[in-house]
Amino acid sequence: MTIRGSLSSTSGLELAGSIEGDVEVDELTLGSSATIVGAVQGTEVVVEGSIRGDVEATKLMISTSGSVDGDVTATAVVIDEGGILEGRCHMGTPRAEVAESEPAAKVPEQGASPGSSPTFNKPVAGSPSPQRSRPKPAAAPA
Repeated sequence: MTIRGSLSSTSGLELAGSIEGDVEVDELTLGSSATIVGAVQGTEVVVEGSIRGDVEATKLMISTSGSVDGDVTATAVVIDEGGILEGRCHMGTPRAEVAESEPAAKVPEQGASPGSSPTFNKPVAGSPSPQRSRPKPAAAPA
């Protein structure tokens, strides 16, 4: 069975067929013969089959028979021996969770007054200014 289109659910899903489209579920278990071609977003994603698309999850587990071909953003990733991840992996909070949390407060630089622009590499009084050395160009052959 193949489903074409997006799938969204607030409960768990155990998939044994194929989906061509994005999947957003709380808990997903992708059976060994199951495939998803599209982005996957969930709290806990267990991959025994294959996903071809980006994955955002709090916890991603790729079993021995599982494969993910796409970029992953997750708080925790477990890849069993034989499991495959082809793509970049960002360990951190998935974007969905970041959007729900409050923005981080900016900490002003020490000595900066409120509303002022930050300054960087400010020389200390009495110290020489830092000099960057540049390599000398190679002499051209005569």
